[in-house]
Amino acid sequence: MSDEKEKLPTDLPEDKNRPCPQRIKPYIMTVAPGKYAWCACGRSSKDPYCDGTHKTLEGKFEPVIEVVKKEKKVAWCGCKFAASAPFCNGSHAKYQMKGDHYESVSTWRAKGCHSFK
Repeated sequence: MSDEKEKLPTDLPEDKNRPCPQRIKPYIMTVAPGKYAWCACGRSSKDPYCDGTHKTLEGKFEPVIEVVKKEKKVAWCGCKFAASAPFCNGSHAKYQMKGDHYESVSTWRAKGCHSFK
């Protein structure tokens, strides 16, 4: 077992290529057939969809294009850390957004910021 503790996003140095999510939860909605551009940078005014804001940033962000063939319910990733992007895979459960950074959920709960009801 290593003495090194796991690095949380709050412990990491500033990185222009790290997304800046507006929310931690997924955007659950029913979508019609069509082509969708999921925002990967997190700064879109149309989040979870891309509005081109990434073109004004220093980082290397590109939207993820998803083609939906028939109407269905989807969960677009809101935290921007899902390996299954553009869809939620539960990655947000590991971290809780706090202002412009993340903290571990156990820290967040210890502060009384979670209801167990």
